[in-house]
Amino acid sequence: MPRGFARRLLQTMNHELPNRRSVRITDFTYRLTGACYVTICTADRRELLGSVLNGACQLTDVGVIVSQQWHALAERWATVNVDVTHIVMPNHIHGIIWLDSSSGNHVPRLGDIVGAFKSEVTKAVRKTHREVSSSLWQRSFYDHVIRDEDDLLRIRQYIETNPAKWEEDEYYRT
Repeated sequence: MPRGFARRLLQTMNHELPNRRSVRITDFTYRLTGACYVTICTADRRELLGSVLNGACQLTDVGVIVSQQWHALAERWATVNVDVTHIVMPNHIHGIIWLDSSSGNHVPRLGDIVGAFKSEVTKAVRKTHREVSSSLWQRSFYDHVIRDEDDLLRIRQYIETNPAKWEEDEYYRT
């Protein structure tokens, strides 16, 4: 089988899907009322967003843009809110996205929300940091459907204490 572009082209022509394992819950629409915890990482886990000093994350200009765009998600869709608990770390962001289908208005898919977030951050960063030419974000993201109040409290605590445990974090790079 050819490599790279030629392989992807042949897969498309043959309607062959790449062997990517989905981490999404089967038969879950990700459009219902409820909350999802997400983690979005920078490409190659580059520490572009800040640094951790004395248990607190000090954001770079890029990290500030990430935080601003995170809050802007609620302005983009009437059916989307972001939880007050989120954290921008040196190479990733943890946050909770609330979806509300009760109004009958369109509820975007979680992948569309994260995709829009990544796109808006990238556009804003490139306006002010022209030297950024490579991708800012890792492909895909991690998500977890929050199932109950205990789950929500546990995740909020994890997010809030994440900077204090930075050197133990799976995303920490030496």
